[in-house]
Amino acid sequence: MLSNIGIHFSTGNLMPARILCLVTPVLISTLLAPVVVSQDYPAQQVHRDGFEPVDDETYSVIKHFYDYDRSYALDPAVVEMESDSAYSYEKVAITASNDERIPIDIYFPVAEDRQPLVLLLHGLGNSKERWQRSDRLSLTSDLLRSGHVVAAIDLQYHGERSSRNDFQNPVFLTFGDSLFVRSRNMLIQSTIDVIRTVDYLMGRDDVESDRLGLVGYSMGAMVASIASSLDVRIRATVLCAIPTTNQPIMIDPFNFAGRTAARTIVLSGRSDWVSSPADLHRLVDTLPDGSRLRLYDSGHSLPSEFTDDAFIWIDTVLREIR
Repeated sequence: MLSNIGIHFSTGNLMPARILCLVTPVLISTLLAPVVVSQDYPAQQVHRDGFEPVDDETYSVIKHFYDYDRSYALDPAVVEMESDSAYSYEKVAITASNDERIPIDIYFPVAEDRQPLVLLLHGLGNSKERWQRSDRLSLTSDLLRSGHVVAAIDLQYHGERSSRNDFQNPVFLTFGDSLFVRSRNMLIQSTIDVIRTVDYLMGRDDVESDRLGLVGYSMGAMVASIASSLDVRIRATVLCAIPTTNQPIMIDPFNFAGRTAARTIVLSGRSDWVSSPADLHRLVDTLPDGSRLRLYDSGHSLPSEFTDDAFIWIDTVLREIR
């Protein structure tokens, strides 16, 4: 897990042994990487003025894009384990519905009974290790200290699954090559992968099956929104920097948000180029009563304080479920 490097010394030392040998080459490559001075983004636009989600008949059709054989064996394999006095860690691989293997990083607090679970979903072009970098690691640390099991997966074509995309950054599926169908299918498969991951995690003896939360960032927030409407086991959701641009109906979070039972908070930047405050208010209006919106003075990269807000929401909601 390359992204763990140099973080844990000041935040609880979750897993130092596995990665110390990799510090030197990664630091060198980081220091020698080209500096990006600026990047131009499209102007912020309002996309959802007057938008109405699909009706129930249409929704019943688009749901079938996410059908899979639930009897298909997960075939879990534990490929790595570590523990110390505070936390333990497992890396597990399970079989996806399309026969790929899904890598799962799972962190456990020291506890003898079952604990609630929080699943973290990264954004487009990132990986599960993104949650272990310095600006987001506090979310994992806070959840563990509060007694939650924390898991993260690589979505399709990302991280350890990039070989299926010839090791190219999946960003180019959306913004480079205009491979519309492949990009759409990536999000659908990633959503199914999340539900398959929930199937596995909820079947473990050390996880509470009725207290599950999702935290998703950008594309991961789109996946979290759709998954939480399809799977009633998901009780709390945090949607971070979720895009509000127009999407095909079968992957449009606006068509799913109003059909979730999960208590949801949306965290976003006022100047995010893939959303707008007006669209975000429209999205929250479609969510169940009690949902919330918090806007930061930022763009698509949220300030580090968003991890505090995500933790408070997930921890509060899951603690209220008894």
